[in-house]
Amino acid sequence: MPETITSNTPAKSYITLVKPKHRTISATDNALVALSSLFFVGGVVWIPSLYIWLYRKWRTEENKKRRKVYYAILVTATFFGIFGPHRNRKVAKLIDFKNWRIIKAWCNYLAYEVISEVSEKKDFNLKRDQAIFAVIPHGIVPVPLALATLPQEAHESFGEFRPVVASATRFLPGLKTVMGWMGSIDASKSAIEKALSKGERIGLSPGGIAEMFENFPKPNRSRTKSV
Repeated sequence: MPETITSNTPAKSYITLVKPKHRTISATDNALVALSSLFFVGGVVWIPSLYIWLYRKWRTEENKKRRKVYYAILVTATFFGIFGPHRNRKVAKLIDFKNWRIIKAWCNYLAYEVISEVSEKKDFNLKRDQAIFAVIPHGIVPVPLALATLPQEAHESFGEFRPVVASATRFLPGLKTVMGWMGSIDASKSAIEKALSKGERIGLSPGGIAEMFENFPKPNRSRTKSV
């Protein structure tokens, strides 16, 4: 029998669909997560620095062949940086992004619990029908929201959805590509309305950046268990 969680509102109750699982984190997992974190966070420094270095090499290189190579790299990097055809979800499926070892290492840091409100709508299919998923907590970085779109066991529990992310992520080199592979949606009213009008399933962190340091339940809104 599923665990039932009763809120302060008598008319509502919640059932636990998936309980947290213990995960073993290996030394390899630690190394992959640490190095990839430095890669993405440091990207705001090393990627522009690399671009400037290539530009200077192109401007000062006397060898014509090498100069052409630097020029080709600059043009290619600029094209992909601006237009980003590689950020398409089809590319993610082509390269089997979700099954990369580094993704599995990140997912080992995530133990999630899936809770659903008991509904009278018996024909609702959690894995396929349109829905808006609430993922908490937000945290300094919304890792739970992003990683909830990746594990195969998550897909088997509640299906796939597109995460709603802050507009600022588009300015983070590397991370923007990963968000594109996850099928992220910009956290603007127009983008969300457009996605919902197309029948998309979306996920978001309630409170967003404004409540990123707050936990749930909030004072005077307590429940028997945080949902």
